[in-house]
Amino acid sequence: MVGWYASHPAEPINGVMVSNQFEQFKVTDDQISPLPSGCVHPASRAEELAEFRVRPVEIDASAIVPFVPSAAKLLDKDANRLGKLQYMLGQTATIHAVTTHLMTNTEWDFTAVYYEESTASVTSSWLSIRRRWSKCRRPSSTPINTAWLGSTASTI
Repeated sequence: MVGWYASHPAEPINGVMVSNQFEQFKVTDDQISPLPSGCVHPASRAEELAEFRVRPVEIDASAIVPFVPSAAKLLDKDANRLGKLQYMLGQTATIHAVTTHLMTNTEWDFTAVYYEESTASVTSSWLSIRRRWSKCRRPSSTPINTAWLGSTASTI
């Protein structure tokens, strides 16, 4: 299991488990923060798997162009708004790299992978579009039925 939602700390299983906290790291002065304690089981594989973390700076324009066609121009500017996208793609690439490594180099019967950032970005984009649409298309007195969103409804 790799990156599964709410899986921290990694539980002892007959195989390898990488918790969802594995992909959460900070980069300062080009150094990556240490892995959170308990994010890999067995712990003896933590150092090996840490090598597969992808720093946001490693996500260049070629990876961003499918999402932002003018990324190459924007990345050359000192102040650009692509940092969050680079961070999200780095997290996704980290989970993918670890999964690929484990599937190639370990025996396994079942693999479960959760790409948290792809879910978060789709949800965030949808809620942003929904917010804009509701402001533009509905009179303010018309309620929007958001009961199916549960606690997320308070953000709309």
